[in-house]
Amino acid sequence: MENLSFMEAMDAAKNGQDIIRDGWDGANMFVRFTPVDSYPEGMGLEKEYFGGVLNPHLAHWLLKDTQEAIGPWVPSGPDMLANDWYTITLT
Repeated sequence: MENLSFMEAMDAAKNGQDIIRDGWDGANMFVRFTPVDSYPEGMGLEKEYFGGVLNPHLAHWLLKDTQEAIGPWVPSGPDMLANDWYTITLT
């Protein structure tokens, strides 16, 4: 799907699709929604605090950037006003 509003893109992401903006310069960048769940033990604080095999996580957005790193994402004002979002299928 192409030319989605921010809200349409967020709905698609919440339904399991990865999303990207046409206006982003970076190749292979995308955003993924991560729902509330328990995930395998992490490092540092997670391991120290929870000490178990699975740790509870709140829902959050992840961005895969051009340096092949993944981190938390918070949309900017221009991201929220854009109508150039689309869904991608990773292979």
